[in-house]
Amino acid sequence: MLKKIVFCIGLIGLMVIQAGNKDIEPQQQKVINFAGIEWETESSMNQTINPGDNFFSSSEKTLWVDSNGWLHLRIYPDELSSKWACASLHSVQPVRYGTHRFRIIGNLGSLDKNVVLGLFLYKADQRDLDDHAEIDYEFSTWGFPQEYEDGSVTYPCSNAQMVFWPQWKGDKTPVPAFTKHFWIPQTQTTMTTHEMEWYHHFLRLSSYWFGDLQPNEEDLIASCEVSPKTHPGVYIPEEEDQMLLNINLWLNQFVEKPSDGMPVEVMIQYEYIPMGR
Repeated sequence: MLKKIVFCIGLIGLMVIQAGNKDIEPQQQKVINFAGIEWETESSMNQTINPGDNFFSSSEKTLWVDSNGWLHLRIYPDELSSKWACASLHSVQPVRYGTHRFRIIGNLGSLDKNVVLGLFLYKADQRDLDDHAEIDYEFSTWGFPQEYEDGSVTYPCSNAQMVFWPQWKGDKTPVPAFTKHFWIPQTQTTMTTHEMEWYHHFLRLSSYWFGDLQPNEEDLIASCEVSPKTHPGVYIPEEEDQMLLNINLWLNQFVEKPSDGMPVEVMIQYEYIPMGR
């Protein structure tokens, strides 16, 4: 009888933003327009960087916006670098209180076990670059299930998580203050909606099936509310913290490619609903 172990694991990779320099054109950092705002695409300048010690490319083969306004993110074998290229971008300007809504086309319930899709707010206050804050959605099983020579198998306890952090300083990332793990089941439905409702001293993250203009409560997959009263260890950013919106699609720590050796692509729409609407 096979030994089965259910294992919960979460891992966050801090985005490393490097100043641009001379490089081949497809790998230069550049600014694109998506959902009516400007985003800077990430390039690791043909080197590997965090998260996951990956090669990030700003090539239009890696990320682009189609004629219908959908952002495409890909992980694929890049011919120029002979590496698997990952995709990452962040808003140029800080975002504000309100609802940040992402509609995703991609079967997150069966995402390759080596792949991570991240949606997160990250502090980028130019007045104090050593001061950090972060709120995350992460979709991954972090390399699980894993099979071992003795026939045992370690299974993940979730394929999605909402991660809430304390505030911290310096390069050493702390342990999350609170993480809500949940499952997105494998179904034929490939569209889901994920919201970050961010207000003064309050956060609510909610995931839904489908991509309705206004998500329906009967389609709720998981939700989590955080406030200083319910979760005193969580740092809830203020608008003054200069939070940037980040999206990335990358390979889990130190793996070279998806486990099945096939390219991965997801499509995303983004909508901002200001407070009071």
